[in-house]
Amino acid sequence: MKQILFFIIALLCPFTSYGQNFTEWKDPSVNSINREPMHASFFPYENKEKAVEGIKEKSNKYLSLNGMWRFQWVPDLTDRPADFFKTNYDDKAWDLIEVPGIWEMHGYGDPVYVNQRYEWDYLMKPEPPVTPEKNNHVGSYRRSITIPDDWSGQEVILHLGAVSPNVYIWINGKFAGYSEDSKLEAEFNITSYLKKGENLIALQIFRWCDGKYVECLDFWRFTGISRDVYLYAKNKEHITDYQVTATLAENNKAGTLSVKALLSAPSNKSRILFELKNDKNDLLWKEEKAGGKALSVETSFEEIDPWSAEQPNLYTLYISLFDSKGTLLECIPQRVGFKRVEIKNGQLLVNGKAILIKGVNRHEMDPDGGYHVSRQRMEEDVRLLKESNINAVRTSHYPNDPYWYELCDKYGIYVLDEANIEAHGYEKIADMKEWMTTHIERTTRMVERDKNVPSVIIWSMGNESGDGMNFIESYKEMKKIDSSRPVQYQRAGKKSHTDIYCPFYVDYQTLENYGKSKEPLPLIQCEYAHAMGNSMGGFKEYWDLYRQYDNLQGGFIWDFADQGIHEFRNGKMIYAYGGDFGKDLPSDNNFNCNGLFNPDRKPNPHLDEVRMVHQSIWTTPVNIKEGKISIFNENFFSDLSNVYLEWQIQEEGVITRQGVISSLNIQPQERQTLSLDYQITDNGKETFLNLFYKLKDSESLLEAGHIVARQQLDITTYNWNVGSSITTEDQPEIYDTRYALEVSTPTALICFNKKNGLLSGYSYKGNEFMEEGSFLKPNFWRAPTDNDFGARLPAKLGMWCEPLMELNSFTSEMKNNTVEVKADYHLPECQADLMLIYRINAAGEIAITQSLSIKDTDKESFLPRFGMQITLCPGFNDIEFYGRGPIENYADRKLSAFIGKYNQKVNDQYYPYIRPQETGNKSDLRWFRLKHQNNNGFCLVSSKPFNASALHFSTKDLDDSPAKKQRHGLEVPSRPTTILSVDLVQMGLGCIDTWGSLPMEKYLLKDNRYEFSFTIKPVNP
Repeated sequence: MKQILFFIIALLCPFTSYGQNFTEWKDPSVNSINREPMHASFFPYENKEKAVEGIKEKSNKYLSLNGMWRFQWVPDLTDRPADFFKTNYDDKAWDLIEVPGIWEMHGYGDPVYVNQRYEWDYLMKPEPPVTPEKNNHVGSYRRSITIPDDWSGQEVILHLGAVSPNVYIWINGKFAGYSEDSKLEAEFNITSYLKKGENLIALQIFRWCDGKYVECLDFWRFTGISRDVYLYAKNKEHITDYQVTATLAENNKAGTLSVKALLSAPSNKSRILFELKNDKNDLLWKEEKAGGKALSVETSFEEIDPWSAEQPNLYTLYISLFDSKGTLLECIPQRVGFKRVEIKNGQLLVNGKAILIKGVNRHEMDPDGGYHVSRQRMEEDVRLLKESNINAVRTSHYPNDPYWYELCDKYGIYVLDEANIEAHGYEKIADMKEWMTTHIERTTRMVERDKNVPSVIIWSMGNESGDGMNFIESYKEMKKIDSSRPVQYQRAGKKSHTDIYCPFYVDYQTLENYGKSKEPLPLIQCEYAHAMGNSMGGFKEYWDLYRQYDNLQGGFIWDFADQGIHEFRNGKMIYAYGGDFGKDLPSDNNFNCNGLFNPDRKPNPHLDEVRMVHQSIWTTPVNIKEGKISIFNENFFSDLSNVYLEWQIQEEGVITRQGVISSLNIQPQERQTLSLDYQITDNGKETFLNLFYKLKDSESLLEAGHIVARQQLDITTYNWNVGSSITTEDQPEIYDTRYALEVSTPTALICFNKKNGLLSGYSYKGNEFMEEGSFLKPNFWRAPTDNDFGARLPAKLGMWCEPLMELNSFTSEMKNNTVEVKADYHLPECQADLMLIYRINAAGEIAITQSLSIKDTDKESFLPRFGMQITLCPGFNDIEFYGRGPIENYADRKLSAFIGKYNQKVNDQYYPYIRPQETGNKSDLRWFRLKHQNNNGFCLVSSKPFNASALHFSTKDLDDSPAKKQRHGLEVPSRPTTILSVDLVQMGLGCIDTWGSLPMEKYLLKDNRYEFSFTIKPVNP
């Protein structure tokens, strides 16, 4: 034990003065040279006024180094320039590159995406700490700057916000430092290297170094400078670091504020002034202390406004340092949020409440900037989180830009702060002693930087990096710095060095079993609901469990936004993914595109479901026909005083009555029964109550009128007998030839191909509906989704894709003034029999019954869908339907799609997922109408709810079977024809994962017999 403690102490001793030998990049015991110790994220302003403004760019002590730098890139490490850092080096022939800037996004090297493996695996097997020299690109930077004259006598710090993966630094030709860790800032005191006038800063970055062994993340493997670079000046006597602890008493009213500060050059004659102000700039407390190496203050408040994601109440602490003459040397502003985070009785508590984590994983990724994410993009992202009822974010899998935390503090987002450790390609590293330095440094430096951030409620030691002594010791060291927050790590399971059980991609049954247990740790999935492609089916069922069991407290969806990057091919913009660049490079395809939003932050269709499932206001009927409802406020800290209710009575898709409840003073976690001003008598029409909960006043990025929750409750049911039958007053005529059967009416002509038994033509009033050469065909297949490919369904269920249909018999006869056509088939590849029955009346209406009987041979087999498909001639551009909408929805993803009447364009039905796949379905339809541009058309009706879609794309257009191809949803050409699919059922989408799991059993089509009846009715113009 003594040996381990000695080893840890040795690891934590900083390298203060050390010359480089160019072996640092492959030595795991050396992660920095001359790098300043990590401190809390803050900026020391020269006066109180600028500290109050809080914009460091306006400070006289700040000098931005963002912008254009001289740059040279070489493909191999051995070709890097050896003396480029010298002041007399001629760099005129070099390129210019923008800083921050990612090499690959500027054309230097090809973007590579891999998931679990190292990007150099194709060159060599992982052998820590060795990385290849071949293809180890090196970028060299040079920039000359002039230090402001008024910085004379002050210490000058070089701040590198984030450099991937390492950086060597020279100032005026002299080596000044080295650093690894792509996602935390590195600072260097360069005062002794500077001179009056012009100064040269030179940097050199490698594509690969030993540190990349713990940066094997599931994202683009980019290189470069991704955050701000700047210089700042500080007095020789300055505050080096401080720790703010703002705790909340058990009564959630009283608070205690303690501050510990460290000074660089302590003097009893210097003074530090502490002031706490509220958001109205009222002074709540001030205290002055004489200077010293380390000092602390503490004060208490009887009444304080707590911080939570629902109510992000912030205070500002000003820490001012004065010299012996009373001159202000620096003033530091610090956001303060009073809160209490603890684990009790198997639950995570924030301010004493067992909150629900409605979270998402978020990578720092931009389709143009790569790792460099602008402040404007961050502001957009936090706004989207608030609009989407997402209250928590995991900084997967590294500490984020400090500005992100500022936004989360201000607008209210719980943060799970994660260390930059993922050794997915070599997880044994967790138990290798020579890597203990790396693990402890990366975890503790994160805690040191973010210890004062109010929004951080949980620390994470990293992701998918095995488990062993390095994490056990990291846990201990993190707790020494901050014991006020829990620490978690997924690979630790339920061991003592994790305070939260945080598995990922747990199925429903396993989740429920844990909910029923008496385990001492709360379960919060650090990743779940893999939102890849057309996904998020079954998301509601996850939340049914989270809301049922106290020790299940939600999780973090994977993930926020697709990681595609902008690329132009054949004049079209696409979102490029793995494999789109270079030749013979490793790739994991589009597996980095799993977002609720697309790369440009436009919502993917499944976001609607997440937004609604996550909402915190829920309504249940009490006496729905008389307008009595119960409203539950799921918030833990906020009442509903800033919310009003708009309600509507909807009959057969038409709003017939509406009203507003302006006062909803429902306390957190309480219910209230309300009476709405209506009474419903059953008039034979399907009736719903639509409810919309909206903000009265703007609140935390959300504008007044924003819908925070909505719901649809059924009052009376639909009469399924209306419209599904066909009339039989007159009699059609039959013309039977050798190759075809024609059924003629005064207004319609329906043709069948006797060779295959399928309907081959349908014209009404001289207008042909069907594309020439097409058929109304049974359809059992869908263009596989990413989840389908992950479960290998194209291989397992491929027999249902256009199966061989052997026609056993084809007959026709007149029955009760209708023509009845029967086609009987055997499907040998599927071991199934199929019967199609058509009943045609004199009005040209066709009632179709499709019956499928499958032999009970394979319990694991099932149908992707059961229905029919037809290709319509060009001109069918409009649809109208009564069912779930307005956007696409599916059996296991339809809670957010309200039943209503919708008018839409066929052009708008296709959603361009990153790679093409099933899209556009509408479920629970009562009827579905297609309209031709000449005003003719037809309507589909059934005696039970059905599905339909209308696209300018065929299933083949969107199908990559048997294996994914390098295609993109935005580049698939549309057709002039319209492909109509009408189904009784389609299997669910699922969301457990995208590497094997199926949708829930209840959303699979495993029956041996299916029958679907629907009617096609021509519509008069």
